[in-house]
Amino acid sequence: SVFQALPYYEIVRGGLHTGMAVYVNGRVPKVSNRFRVDFAFAKHEGADLAFHFNPRFDLNELVIDTFESGKWKKQEKYQNPFRKGEHFKVIFIVTEAGYQILVNRKLLYVFRHRIPPQSVHFIEVSGDLELHSLKVMAAPITGNLVSVSY
Repeated sequence: SVFQALPYYEIVRGGLHTGMAVYVNGRVPKVSNRFRVDFAFAKHEGADLAFHFNPRFDLNELVIDTFESGKWKKQEKYQNPFRKGEHFKVIFIVTEAGYQILVNRKLLYVFRHRIPPQSVHFIEVSGDLELHSLKVMAAPITGNLVSVSY
């Protein structure tokens, strides 16, 4: 199957907003140490990251963090939900409170916003994985419709 060369960058025009979602589809190779999905301000080394999602197979943990002004902030650590050699689907849903993280259709974590998601202009995927697809979906407009009573 075809997969994207890494690092892979997806441009997010106008930043992320509540109701938007990022879909990542891929497979973890048998020999994977770690991979990362970064919600970045810009496309350069050392850019601020509103959200850093980093499954680590060498340590069997998932680390979530922010990177601001050249410094990592407070790490949140969880059990790594990914398995070597297996396909996965991750959906990051942007809510008012933070990012809801669904792995293989199960809501596993919520990462509270530390930096406004509007600052995110690139989604970067890198590390040891086969990236099959990455899509940024716009918010459905239903929540913004004003009900008019006659």
